[in-house]
Amino acid sequence: MRQGRVAKNPPKPTGFVPQYKSELEGKSNRVLREFNHASAAPKDLKYVPWHEINAIKISESGSTKVLFIETEGGSVVLKITGEMGLDYFMNLLGKCIGVPIPSMRVLRYDEKEFSDMVRLIRETAYTDEVLIHRVYPKFNVAFIEIMDYVPSLSLPYLGTKRVGKAFSVNDDASKERLHRLGITLAFDVFINNGDRYPLPMWRNEGNVENLLLGFEVTPNVT
Repeated sequence: MRQGRVAKNPPKPTGFVPQYKSELEGKSNRVLREFNHASAAPKDLKYVPWHEINAIKISESGSTKVLFIETEGGSVVLKITGEMGLDYFMNLLGKCIGVPIPSMRVLRYDEKEFSDMVRLIRETAYTDEVLIHRVYPKFNVAFIEIMDYVPSLSLPYLGTKRVGKAFSVNDDASKERLHRLGITLAFDVFINNGDRYPLPMWRNEGNVENLLLGFEVTPNVT
């Protein structure tokens, strides 16, 4: 007997009341929009307006414990993993030796900003039934990394011609990109990070999705 196709959007179960409904319902009237991948980072990473969240996006590649948060004051990346100490050390090390790495800070569970941030993200995400189910349980951690969002595209999305043009030796900008690529390659070898370049020492094919090309964001002028 031939099986029928599974509906892309199956009907939602009725009568289901999540345990956090009483905690979050009616707390936020903000309407979430699609995350703007061309948005810029905040002017100061120490001051993120968590009460003005416009978009929440869960990473589609790599770890699902990475969130992109867009606010009125700029966009940030939240990394919610158990490797905070290692990540923070590598970030400081990279900055010390001149590797192009986004700014980063760490929030601890007993800080007021931590609880305020988690509460406001959950309240805002509650307006999207699917999103809140995925976001709510992610914050049962002791530390959260906050990083500047860097507008960028992974190399596969650029296509062969654009990649060739971006990394040619015909202009100073391309030469600078090649120089930065070499610095990143050397840093990955130094810290034994095999999740980017396909080098023989790691015996893997790397992950080209982790090769990102940043682009400048021009603010709107009204």
